[in-house]
Amino acid sequence: MKTSKKKKKLGIVKYDLKHRKIYLVGEVIRGMPRLVEAAIDLMRKKDPRAPISLYLSSRGGRWAESLAIYQVIRNSPAHIDVIVADKALSGAFLILQAG
Repeated sequence: MKTSKKKKKLGIVKYDLKHRKIYLVGEVIRGMPRLVEAAIDLMRKKDPRAPISLYLSSRGGRWAESLAIYQVIRNSPAHIDVIVADKALSGAFLILQAG
């Protein structure tokens, strides 16, 4: 009988500057907190008062990076809504709590 290994979907962070949306999809990996913070900073430079939406679809991943993203969102002066697009498990659930 064959056993299959589940492949982890590597995480990606994309953003839509015009519509003020950040997309965090897949596994939470190293470097993601810096990417999320950079996207927030770009949006704040364009309009510091307008709300930002972070769309989340993740099974979690690295706990330290999830905590760092949580802190980036919580410590940001911008109003950031975190919306689950598909799933938010483990560390991704922690990120959800920041919104």
